[in-house]
Amino acid sequence: MFNELRKPLSLFLAFTLTLVPLMAQGEPDHILSTSALHQSLRAGKQARQNDIARIGRFLEMAPAQRVLRTAQLTSGEVVQRLATLSDEELSSLAARTGKIERDVVAGDRGMTILKFVIVGAAAATIIALIVTHKAT
Repeated sequence: MFNELRKPLSLFLAFTLTLVPLMAQGEPDHILSTSALHQSLRAGKQARQNDIARIGRFLEMAPAQRVLRTAQLTSGEVVQRLATLSDEELSSLAARTGKIERDVVAGDRGMTILKFVIVGAAAATIIALIVTHKAT
């Protein structure tokens, strides 16, 4: 009986003795350490806060305030609703508002007004989608 189990047992032992040292060599490269994960989360949270602050500054500008008044909204309401946007959507919106803000500072009035209208319409659409989504 021992002779029958000898070959499978020796294969099992050889396999086990080869595999165990490979498993004990350490943590694989594709697994994040806890500190790296925390650092990544902090960086994402900081980027999100920076984007919200940039959009908030944009909404405090006089032309943006006029667009908000027309839409019967306050900048505070819009900033509150920004929390429902994904990180990607928020980053994209912050980038667009940053460009418009730079254009205003540079004095590019004609295009700036057009961009304010476009961004205002986009913001109003996003806000309407958020409000109707929450209502359903």
